Amino acid sequence: MNRRNAVLAFLALGIAPFAHAQQTAGRKRVGYLRAAGAGPLPADSVQLKALLQGLGGEGFIEGRNLVFEWRGVQGKVELLRPMVDELVAAKPAALFIETTPGVRAALDAAPTVPIVFIHVSDPVGSGFARSLARPGGKATGVSNILPELSGKLLGLLKEVRPNAQSAGVLWNPGNAAKKLEYEELAKAAAKTGFRLHSHPVRSLQDIESAFSAMAGENVSALIGLAEALTHTHREAIAALALKHRLPSVFNINSHAVAGGLMAYSSSDHAMYSRAGAMLGKILNGANPAELPIERPTTFELVVNLRTAKALGITIPQSVLLRADSVID
Repeated sequence: MNRRNAVLAFLALGIAPFAHAQQTAGRKRVGYLRAAGAGPLPADSVQLKALLQGLGGEGFIEGRNLVFEWRGVQGKVELLRPMVDELVAAKPAALFIETTPGVRAALDAAPTVPIVFIHVSDPVGSGFARSLARPGGKATGVSNILPELSGKLLGLLKEVRPNAQSAGVLWNPGNAAKKLEYEELAKAAAKTGFRLHSHPVRSLQDIESAFSAMAGENVSALIGLAEALTHTHREAIAALALKHRLPSVFNINSHAVAGGLMAYSSSDHAMYSRAGAMLGKILNGANPAELPIERPTTFELVVNLRTAKALGITIPQSVLLRADSVID
């Protein structure tokens, strides 16, 4: 078919002949670095739906004027820099980064590319911003304030197991934010005389070894300071907690969905929606240095009654009435 006939064929169908090429050229490319996954977020996930909702409010529709370049490290910190380098090579208009180690890698590799982050506990203390109100650099986003929730985890555990005196704590020392969260948890425990047994983990083998050690410590429960590594192995952690008869509480809701007893965290829908709106503003030309870092205002309690039944635990009505989601 010659060029003239091709144009006539497109027009007969009501299609602008070169619209696709023009649309592709006009798309904004966003490099998305996942901390726990390997590729794109599932299409039906709360996170992706909320992110696209936030972007849509700023006029961006995936596939029309927006395209994602996906990379994931599945909790392996050593893959962060190579994955960031691949994203930067794709020449994105902006980067969307999960977790504190991911943001650090992105800032080191691409100091001039705007960054919107999520699941970062202390952006100012981590050196990503001068202040929450005026970040002053290339990174802004939504902080999940997990350190401030640490005492809440302990309180929930005491409500469900009033006689509990100790707990094993899983946390990844490779993530600086987890150290801060553990320190806040230790302060809360010290006020009540509750004993914590620290179990730093950097791999699935470490997680398995930690549970073996907890058996010898005779702990009463498990507290998980969740992040990419533990999220990747959340089902294994839930199974091990059940095997060792340990009621568990986490600060990311996906752990309760995977079989943990309880979780209390900021709402993923609210956080990703706000982060999506911030990303859209930057794609429209806003300066990340002047976009205030936001803190979540919506929190969710998830209780897994199937796990409670398997452990022989009765969840108090006071906890169930506060739960946003009950898995039964």
